[in-house]
Amino acid sequence: MPKKKQAVQAPVQEPVQEPAQEQIEEQIEATVQALTKVLDKCMPYAEKRRLMTLEVLREECGRELSSAARANNKEFSWSEFNAQFREDYQNATLKDLVSYCSSLYGLRTWDEICERRSSHKQLRAKRTAASKIDDDDMDDDDIDLD
Repeated sequence: MPKKKQAVQAPVQEPVQEPAQEQIEEQIEATVQALTKVLDKCMPYAEKRRLMTLEVLREECGRELSSAARANNKEFSWSEFNAQFREDYQNATLKDLVSYCSSLYGLRTWDEICERRSSHKQLRAKRTAASKIDDDDMDDDDIDLD
């Protein structure tokens, strides 16, 4: 008697769910992050110098213009000034910025620029500390709520 052929059943495959687009993007980003070396994430020294020089110029120029406005009984807006200054000089080269420091404020060396930045930071810290003391000195009893 001939044998009956048994039907071979293919294994049942469950449908494969593709990950959502967000998951794929997250995996790609994680892979890129893993491949990026830590030091490659740091800003180059030349760019740090450029930004610091830009900050010194912004502070010096702002102080000068603010003082002139006060002397002429005019308003000076630091936020408007900052926006205009950054728009005008955000892409300036370090060489140009150092040239401005020299011609406008007598800062001819890198050490002089660094010293000026340090003095700006010290003045800012003193102002911040003074404003904290003023805030701490104010008691609720001193405020008339009527």
